[in-house]
Amino acid sequence: MGHENCGEGRGAVRLIFIIAVIIIIVGAPIFANDYFVSSKGSDSNPGTMNLPWRTMRHAMNSITAPTSTQHYLYVAMGFYEEDFTFKADVYVHGGYSDLWGYQPEWYGTFFKKPDGSAYTMLRNSGVEGAIIYGGLICDSVSPVIANCRLMMASTSGIICRNSASPVIINSSIKQFAGHGIQILSNSSPRIENTVVAMNGWGGIYIALNCRPTMSHITVAHNFGAGVYAEDSGVSLIANSIIWHNAPDLVNCHGRNSCVGDGDDYPGNYVYDPLFWGFGGFNEYQPIYVSTSGSDMGGGDYRNPMRHLRQALAVYSYHLTNTSPYIGRGLDFKDLGAYQSPSEYQKWYGNEARILLVQGQYYESGIIMTVPVKVEGLNKTNSVINFGDGDGIFCRTRARISNLSLFYGSNAIIQPAGYLTLNNVQVIGAAQNGYCLTGGGATIEYSSIEECAINGLYLSQASPYLSKSSFSRNGQSGVFCSNYSFPHIISSALMDNATGLFINGLCHANVRDSTFSGNSQQGILATDKAQATILMSRFYQNSVGVKLEGESFSNIHANQFYDNDETGAALFEKSKANIVNNTICYNKTGAAIFDNASAEISNCIIRDNSNGDLFGGNARYSNISGGAAGEGNFDADPHFVSAAGRNFHLLATSPCIDKGCHEGVTYRDMDGETRPRGKGMDIGADEADGVWQFEFENDSQGWKTCSVPQIFTPPVFEAKDGSLRMTCLDSNSYGFWDSPVGAMPIDDNYLYRMKVRMTGSPANRQLCPGIRFRASSSDYQWVEDWEIYSQQEGWASPPAGGREYDFYFTPPARAFVLPIEEKDITLDYDLVNFDEGDAAPATLALDYIRFSKTELENLPFMSLIKRYEFNVGAEGWQAGGADIFSKPIFSSSNKALTMQSVNNLNCYGFWDVLSPFVALQANTLYRIDFTLRTNTAAQKVPTIRMRVSTEDFGFTVLKALNSTGDASVTLKTTDSVYSIYFYPPQEYTNTSLNKLRIACDLVNFNPEDAQSATVIIERVEIFSAPIPVMP
Repeated sequence: MGHENCGEGRGAVRLIFIIAVIIIIVGAPIFANDYFVSSKGSDSNPGTMNLPWRTMRHAMNSITAPTSTQHYLYVAMGFYEEDFTFKADVYVHGGYSDLWGYQPEWYGTFFKKPDGSAYTMLRNSGVEGAIIYGGLICDSVSPVIANCRLMMASTSGIICRNSASPVIINSSIKQFAGHGIQILSNSSPRIENTVVAMNGWGGIYIALNCRPTMSHITVAHNFGAGVYAEDSGVSLIANSIIWHNAPDLVNCHGRNSCVGDGDDYPGNYVYDPLFWGFGGFNEYQPIYVSTSGSDMGGGDYRNPMRHLRQALAVYSYHLTNTSPYIGRGLDFKDLGAYQSPSEYQKWYGNEARILLVQGQYYESGIIMTVPVKVEGLNKTNSVINFGDGDGIFCRTRARISNLSLFYGSNAIIQPAGYLTLNNVQVIGAAQNGYCLTGGGATIEYSSIEECAINGLYLSQASPYLSKSSFSRNGQSGVFCSNYSFPHIISSALMDNATGLFINGLCHANVRDSTFSGNSQQGILATDKAQATILMSRFYQNSVGVKLEGESFSNIHANQFYDNDETGAALFEKSKANIVNNTICYNKTGAAIFDNASAEISNCIIRDNSNGDLFGGNARYSNISGGAAGEGNFDADPHFVSAAGRNFHLLATSPCIDKGCHEGVTYRDMDGETRPRGKGMDIGADEADGVWQFEFENDSQGWKTCSVPQIFTPPVFEAKDGSLRMTCLDSNSYGFWDSPVGAMPIDDNYLYRMKVRMTGSPANRQLCPGIRFRASSSDYQWVEDWEIYSQQEGWASPPAGGREYDFYFTPPARAFVLPIEEKDITLDYDLVNFDEGDAAPATLALDYIRFSKTELENLPFMSLIKRYEFNVGAEGWQAGGADIFSKPIFSSSNKALTMQSVNNLNCYGFWDVLSPFVALQANTLYRIDFTLRTNTAAQKVPTIRMRVSTEDFGFTVLKALNSTGDASVTLKTTDSVYSIYFYPPQEYTNTSLNKLRIACDLVNFNPEDAQSATVIIERVEIFSAPIPVMP
């Protein structure tokens, strides 16, 4: 049962009660004013130890307490669900066995009112050793509350008002919807050795002119403030732990205490207390909850608990053996609620897994502020019914799966933390299904439906919504406000008033989703909102997409059909790029009014009953009746089935290869890559063909770039089916840059680019340098293939041209990206800095043909060599360049290291010419680098891994940069990065057939750590036959 008895045990409690007894087993004393209650007794008994009463209500009515006479009521273990008042001059002692041995850790005495409301305590009353499912009210009285556990009610835990001064000691107060302790109207309780945790409004609230004394308390994981004082006259909170509240302290201070948020009063700490937490409960030993469980259940599968809140309250605030607060009190005791035990538990830092077996649970006000996983055994039959109250309050890292969440005012409220919903159904909230106002979330394979206002309400939030549905909600399926940035992927927003409402300075990223049956708009963007809408379907809405109030949207590769009014409508100075869409069979296709504007290209806009295009112009589009504009035409698009709304193109379609390349997205409505053929297709679909860039007609959107302030730009030409660069001297640099995202990529694939290049010098030894680069959109990683005419110029392209095979796989990211942000940009560079190379000389890129295969389908790769640095550097050499500061190198502790000495001009490397590899023909090599760092990811310098031929004529380089969210670069734990190396055939079976491997540290960025260390744990070389790829 998660025992939370605090303090030094019953000895301290009995000092307060002025009762001299021996603890445990000896049993309860018998004096003239002693009475007894047991669940096995009878109210017809006299209430003695041998003949106890049965109910608390009868006991309280039967005890007559003369003035100044104290009575003691001993209550045996059991669950007493009764409505009674703690009578004046009566002390209630729980925690006894049926034989009256005292051990509250094992003999639970439970009190709960049938309606869950609070008990009232009268003058000179007290309660000790009880578990109370509900609160206590102290009104103008000063009772003793000792060694108790209070939890699970819709009120506050203990309410002190009208000059009440109770003593609250050795207790815990958890899972209350209100405050843990509420101190009002001149009250001054004494609170010691007590835990106040996981409460909804906050831990301890102190009104004006209230002066509690607080020491050795633990106030943690409350949804609101830890201790909130209305004025600053509250005494210092001594020897305590105030941790992970929101915020920890308001208008008050700690003294020699842990305050997680920090406290400017001297002598306080901010280190993690390392609580025992869920202790022995973990992924493999879950806490079981069942509707047939017990309020006294221990949580194993044979003795399950009855409530989710009961399971969450298991979290223990005892300190563990590695806590920094052992013996740190001014009294030399531990900080926090618990005194030093004879033996400390080991800290595991684990999160609990709570399993809810099938059944309907009636709970609300569930506080989730510690990391936890909550799972139902079956979504349909594992149901939490919130009734009229708010359901779940989340402010931590948590996961909820396989559950149905019914009703409630708001089913989920989350202002911070990270919550994952997996296979969860939220139904019928009286306001919003899920209010996400901070932190992050992933919603996958879930649904939120039939909520009175919004299915999902967002404010300052950026969740990932995947394969989920938001339907039949009163206003919006998803409502965005206040700088929210949702990613909506492969989801359905149907039968709401508005599917997605984007309001004011928000940016929604939508792809592969369905908007249908919404009575107003599928998507509404207003008040300068932004939306990226890709590969989605809009049908049977009033309006598919509506922009107003100077909003902006990129609308690419979507289908708009059968909408009652308009497919896409723009108003009030809004702007949009409407590219590669199919807009057919609506009342109106696209409409642009009120000084709005749109760039429309590569679209099929046909057969809309009230007109295809109003107020705007299009280019390279197929429009009924034709339309003025470059590349427009009128022809049957040859859909697979117009009647069946299958808008894929037949091979006979006049839309194939007729589009332009400006401003396109390189995926079609199915997420398939484009172009496939000699150009872009018109409409949302890209017909089957070869995935490639061929430059027969134009540059296909590639642009020229150079740095004329430093280098002589080459002469750029797109002619004769190729992209050309001609250098004029030996200080020449420039490149062709593809459109952003020109190469779509997906996780867990190996990619091959078959690249044909031509060089003009007949002697390949004179060919300028070539770099071919593939870069992520945020430049966190770059794959670089470098070709230089070293020695015989074996790797350089001849005048007749040659084909290269470049292989790569993108590195794993710590966070999931939307599909279009994974797509990469390509660059083709000319580098002529060698006076021995020809000038003038011309390089030509003739084509790029792409293919991919899943990594799991690759042939088995055999290990050739593993460098683990068990004995020294194993032949690796440290190096650098004289014009830069070298890092500090070390080869010890089974690793190679490089420590930066500054962040302005530090460069160095470890490299090896491996004698263990002789390059073979028709063989693909994979080199795995296992690296880590001592530095936060956002501060890691640039890291480069290089694999080269022996003469550096051909190099594959992977660079990692700590830009963006720094989710690719090194971490403080091991990460593995792979380079695939397919050498030019000239280097196989020759004297230059060795493999050169290196790892560089490049610290030229003042924002990176000056003394960052790169640790090379392991380097492995594998090989396999060239894989078969389409």
